Amino acid sequence: MTTRAFDGSTFSFGGSAIGQLKSLSYDEDGHDVDVTTLSDGTHVFDACIPSIEIQVGLVGSSVGLARGDTGTVSIVWADGTTTAPAPTFLVSKVSIKGQLDGEIEYSATLVPTHA
Repeated sequence: MTTRAFDGSTFSFGGSAIGQLKSLSYDEDGHDVDVTTLSDGTHVFDACIPSIEIQVGLVGSSVGLARGDTGTVSIVWADGTTTAPAPTFLVSKVSIKGQLDGEIEYSATLVPTHA
């Protein structure tokens, strides 16, 4: 089993690698549409347009991402694969936190937007 497989992954926003990557999650979800008819024995669903959300955790308090910023996103995973979703993303939430004897942690949530 590979250990530390995440180490070395990079996150780029607007064409530039952003900060020292600590954590990253890419979620694709959706609220499927109930298309059940009276003749169905169970609920039946159709897939809808997905919702995408990216949460990125970085080390440091100044990483060049601010709420309201827009840009393209690219994630290059340590195994060499690349995830480059939707053409443009909006930084919808930012958070900076730290604790005694620890590092400063910066996190941002990104969602797709129109260019």
